[in-house]
Amino acid sequence: MSGWTIGLMVAAMLAVELVVMGAIISFCTQVVRPLAAAYPAVEPAADAVRRRFQSFSFDFVSFGRCVHVAVDARYLHLRPASLARWLGMRDMSVPWGAIAVKKMRRRSAVASLGKTTVRGPAWCLSLAAPAQKTV
Repeated sequence: MSGWTIGLMVAAMLAVELVVMGAIISFCTQVVRPLAAAYPAVEPAADAVRRRFQSFSFDFVSFGRCVHVAVDARYLHLRPASLARWLGMRDMSVPWGAIAVKKMRRRSAVASLGKTTVRGPAWCLSLAAPAQKTV
């Protein structure tokens, strides 16, 4: 193979990779950006419980170990780590009244946030439904 042929093949593969990555980022952005617009970030209270690198998913978009969480009496504060930020997630503060817990397990929970299904750690989502039992 000549040098030009190899160069063209590498350029074609890079172009395909860029298109695929662009499609993935666009899909992720379409799922989480409306949530960030609906629930703008506010500063967590001084006594908020904080944990870093938690796993959340919004519908079919998973941000595994890419979300920093702060929980106070009024809000569930979600702050993306750099990878999640790069994929389109923005800071958001969700009021507890907007979260409807569907299923609670020992370590994880499934909730709805409007039309979006949210999966996350039970330690923080359990505050939205303290009367529900764990499965």
